[in-house]
Amino acid sequence: YQRRVHGREHKPLRSVVVSVDDERGLMVSGHHPPTNSDSSEVTIVSKRDDRENIGNVLYVSNWVPACSIQFEALLFFPGFNTSAKWSCGMLGQLLCLGDFPAGIKPFCFSYPAGQVISYFQAMKASQSEETSTAFRNLILGLQASGCRSIHLMGHSMGARALLNAFNDGYEVVKTMKVSSCTFLNPDYPLETFLARDFDKMRDICPLVTLYGDTADGALFWSQQLVRTKREQKSKIGSPTPSLGRRIFDLRTDSCRRTFRRSSSSMSHQGEDWLDMDVIDTTWMENNVHAVRHSYWNINRDIVEDLRDLIVTQRRASNRNRLQHRKGNVYSFLVAPACVVNA
Repeated sequence: YQRRVHGREHKPLRSVVVSVDDERGLMVSGHHPPTNSDSSEVTIVSKRDDRENIGNVLYVSNWVPACSIQFEALLFFPGFNTSAKWSCGMLGQLLCLGDFPAGIKPFCFSYPAGQVISYFQAMKASQSEETSTAFRNLILGLQASGCRSIHLMGHSMGARALLNAFNDGYEVVKTMKVSSCTFLNPDYPLETFLARDFDKMRDICPLVTLYGDTADGALFWSQQLVRTKREQKSKIGSPTPSLGRRIFDLRTDSCRRTFRRSSSSMSHQGEDWLDMDVIDTTWMENNVHAVRHSYWNINRDIVEDLRDLIVTQRRASNRNRLQHRKGNVYSFLVAPACVVNA
């Protein structure tokens, strides 16, 4: 898949997604609203293009193609034990398999992610001042290059690097439009995310999404390593719930950014759920290895959902491949591999 050319600038337009968002209003995939005319209207026409013998194509006549103006940036923070070369390959696999549009430019934010025996050293590097400084410089460089908005995406320990750099560089980041923030099997403490990070991120980002797996083996052993480290230091072992495994616990009574569903659509009446989307991938089986930690860029359902999330910026409730479970938790509408026709 990586041999395909990402984002061909003159690719024929075969489909357009038009949606309405409560905060942004009318949205057209791959296009930005016109600056000097009414952004509440869109005109889509079908014309035949005989220049390259490609038949009928679509034209959005009164909106501006994303690839022709300031670009959007997708910043990917790779996980533990991932080299710069490998992280570029992982992101390239996602972009090619998902056929992302040309207006979204990919960037890999590579920090010292360590190797198998250097977990705690990599954790320290992900939270270092040098990493935060590099992130701030990247944001400033993107602004100077004409970037109009950014999408943040962190996998595993990359979520730790993302959140710490985000908090340290908050004053710089908030000057940029953050269109989405996505966490993929994040290796990060649940309590810290609830107490420190979520409110600040949701204040400037309207679309916060987490993909998690309750059977994630890598995050299970990460919890045990951190617990063992605490026991050695304080002689008291305390559990360290992982954000990527505790996907049904993203609720709080004190958080400002909450939404309340009706009692008919929520299992526990009266609970406040964080205003974010949580995607449960526990029952996914295609292209999933035994550890269940890194399959987001090869599982077709997740790849297509990530593309839909980043390109159209629709919430989970508006993406028809997902089914609501409870609160802010959704799962994919796919049958388990054991289900076959008789």
